[in-house]
Amino acid sequence: MADNVKIGKFIKEERKKLSLSQEEFASKLGVTRQAVSRWEQGICLPDYCLVSIICEIFKITANEFLVGERIKKENEKEINNISIEILKTEKQKRKRLFITLFSIIIILLLSFLIFYFFNTYKKVEVYMVSGASEKFNIYNSLMVVTNDKTYINLSGLKTNNVKDIKEVYLYFLKDDKERKIISNSCQNYCSPEQFAITIIQRKGGNEYFEYSDLDMLKENLYIRITYLEDDLEKEETLKLCLIQNYVNENLFFHYKDERDLESSVIEDNNFKDKLKEKVINEGFKFQKEKNTGNDVYVKKYRNGIKVKVYLEPKTIIVENSNDSEWLMFDYRIREYRFSKYEDGVIIKDSTMFNGEVSCPSFDCQDDIDYYNYYIDKYISPLIDF
Repeated sequence: MADNVKIGKFIKEERKKLSLSQEEFASKLGVTRQAVSRWEQGICLPDYCLVSIICEIFKITANEFLVGERIKKENEKEINNISIEILKTEKQKRKRLFITLFSIIIILLLSFLIFYFFNTYKKVEVYMVSGASEKFNIYNSLMVVTNDKTYINLSGLKTNNVKDIKEVYLYFLKDDKERKIISNSCQNYCSPEQFAITIIQRKGGNEYFEYSDLDMLKENLYIRITYLEDDLEKEETLKLCLIQNYVNENLFFHYKDERDLESSVIEDNNFKDKLKEKVINEGFKFQKEKNTGNDVYVKKYRNGIKVKVYLEPKTIIVENSNDSEWLMFDYRIREYRFSKYEDGVIIKDSTMFNGEVSCPSFDCQDDIDYYNYYIDKYISPLIDF
């Protein structure tokens, strides 16, 4: 590495040997006298473009300039090797600079990944929303919770002989008090299929509810329906059950081979035709649901069981009126859902997909027995063709 002070003294000595003042020497180089003074004091070195001119004036080599002395027998080897030493020094400096910059980039990248991980891991949750009472049933509804937004969509309202609805009021309980989220009402009575609730709540906003109340909302969500029956206005309240269907807790995603998907998703265009033929042969009666307009094939059994087969949407529903139980099978994706009621309140609610039962809000250790019973007795015989 160059010694500024030694080189400065060398410049001064060589300048004086030529009887040049600092001003005269500076004039030859096209610089100021102050610049020459700084060189000779060892404060700084000349720009690399001036080194060759200085060497020509002093009749020295670049190596002699960099060492700060003329070649002698005792220093010949040192001076001749100075270029190699400078190259080695510069290489080491570049290597250290590269390692430093690389380390900074790695640290910044890891910091970002850690920040991103803690701000996104388990921050996306998808819930299936359902509820049931004597007159009403809510299904095929969703709640999606993200780090900055919550989406609630309640669209699957079914009724039992109720044609006119006045209001649907969505709320949750906090400190045993009702906290309104939203209500949909008609000036005159409306049909049930006209009702749907869709809201988007942003974190930090309070248009519908405080984001800090989200956990309480998920456990204590209710919907109150005002309807007309026998010319009397009545109310019925459903406690909504949220079953977690998805949460982004996988660090690595595994995408199934298309051959694996064939076992879980039915895409056979002839399946509906085969199913329709099967239910007709099994004595199912065709009906058109009044509240939804869907085509459905229905069969009632003496033990209080009623099986309903829908070609659209692709579902089979088994209703047990004696035990207040209900099983729905989405035969397109082979997903099952089981619910059990007591006095119109859900006491069991779970889903089963690929043989795995999920029910984070209830104890469902024995639900597999319900699934096996209804599937083996009522669903498998219909789709076994």
